[in-house]
Amino acid sequence: MEKLGKELTATILASRWKVRVLHALYREDGKFYTPLKRVPGALFDHNGYIVFPTWESYLSSPYLRHGPRVNVRGAGISEMPGYIKARSEAAIDSN
Repeated sequence: MEKLGKELTATILASRWKVRVLHALYREDGKFYTPLKRVPGALFDHNGYIVFPTWESYLSSPYLRHGPRVNVRGAGISEMPGYIKARSEAAIDSN
């Protein structure tokens, strides 16, 4: 996958994978993120994503620890219920 800034990568993945959210964040390992600023929002990793349709779903998730950064418990967002695995191959290729 091409190395791009995290915000640009999240925007590209949201577009390629047709994820309709107001705020998208990317972290390759799916473990630490800046806080979402708008919902619906999504957290992306290199293989997929999880969508939070409401503030309640985001703030009350037992898998997230909120602070200056959002810490995802365990091995990352891929272990969370609702995680959607998307095609990882050629996700950001220009073809």
